[in-house]
Amino acid sequence: VLTSFIRKELVELEVDKKNILVEADAVDLEKFNIDISKEEAREKLNLPKDKILLGYTGTIKTMGREKGVGLLIDCLRNLRANNFLIVVGGRNRDLIFYKEKVNKMGLSSRVIFIGQVGFDLIPYYQKAFDVLLAPYPNGNHYTYYMSPLKLFEYMASKRPIVTSDLPSIREVGDENSVILVEPNNPKKLAEGIKKVLENKDLADKISQQAFFDVQNYTWKKRVDNILKFIKII
Repeated sequence: VLTSFIRKELVELEVDKKNILVEADAVDLEKFNIDISKEEAREKLNLPKDKILLGYTGTIKTMGREKGVGLLIDCLRNLRANNFLIVVGGRNRDLIFYKEKVNKMGLSSRVIFIGQVGFDLIPYYQKAFDVLLAPYPNGNHYTYYMSPLKLFEYMASKRPIVTSDLPSIREVGDENSVILVEPNNPKKLAEGIKKVLENKDLADKISQQAFFDVQNYTWKKRVDNILKFIKII
C-alpha cells in the first residue's frame, strides 16, 4: 500500500499487519537529475531571466479534486511584484477557471500558464524555478491516501520545496528536506516561500537533503523492496 494510514485501515479490518508492505511512489532519477543551470534552463524555455520564478508542475486536478493552484494564485498577493508563478501542466478546460481568477485579481502579468508539455521537458522547467510548490489541500485523499509523486520529482531537482504539512507528506519529507506550511492558507504559503527566498543557506540545505533522501525512492528500489517482501511472506 502507499501510506501508513492505508495499512492502519487494513489492520482495523483484521488484515495481518505482517502481510502489508507500505511502499511509496518513486521517481526516475536519471530523467529528473539533469545537469543544467537555472539560467540555462530559463534560456532554453524562454522564461523570464530577471524574476523570481515560483513553479508548479503536473496535473492540476486528481480525480476531479483541486490540487492547490488556486491557493498559489491567492498567495501572490502576499509576495513582491517580482515573484512570478509558472504553472506547467493542466488541461485547457481546467485552466480556464484559473485564468479567469488571475484576470479578476489583476495578476495576469505575474502568472504564466504553460499548459501541457512533453514529459521530457518537465525536469528543465523544475531546474528553471527558484522554488517548487506543492500546496496540497487538506482533504482526506491528499492527507491520508496520497503518495506524492510530484514531490519525488521535485526532490530530484535540487531546488527548494514548499509544500503542505500533511501526514502523507511527512511520510516522505520533514523540516530537514522541505518547508512545511499550513494547508489551505495563502498567507502561510507565502511565508514559507519568503523563508527560502530570504535564506539561501536554508534553501541549499533542504534542497541537498531532499536530493539525498530521494535516492531511496527510485522505481528500481521500489520493485526490489516489493519482491523482497513477497519472498518473505
